Amino acid sequence: MAFTIESLSKETQGQLRDRPDYRWMIEQHLPLLRQSPNVRAEVIPSVVVLQFQGNFYALLLSLGIERRHHWLYLRMNRMTHPMQFGESLGDQVSGGDYPLLHPPMEDIERLRKRFSTVKGR
Repeated sequence: MAFTIESLSKETQGQLRDRPDYRWMIEQHLPLLRQSPNVRAEVIPSVVVLQFQGNFYALLLSLGIERRHHWLYLRMNRMTHPMQFGESLGDQVSGGDYPLLHPPMEDIERLRKRFSTVKGR
């Protein structure tokens, strides 16, 4: 089967997360998402923070979090780059542990559906 530019450029639902306009919409909702009752915080021990310091995506992989959600986790936890993880342990760490925020996927899904309806995709 030959791949054409058209077939490779077709968007699927999974690629929506890579669209700049979708990410902008998520960015606009981050303050509300962080305060959602559906958000869950997991305490990451300081020894694990040190092990994965500067490699947030590797931490997420070790926790079994799918790659497609990594950017969302990054932004939920107030980072703009994965190398910021554990950079200054005093910023978000209390007692040496790191509170990892898990995005409220129910809320994200509602936003995704609304975005897809408005954008017609």
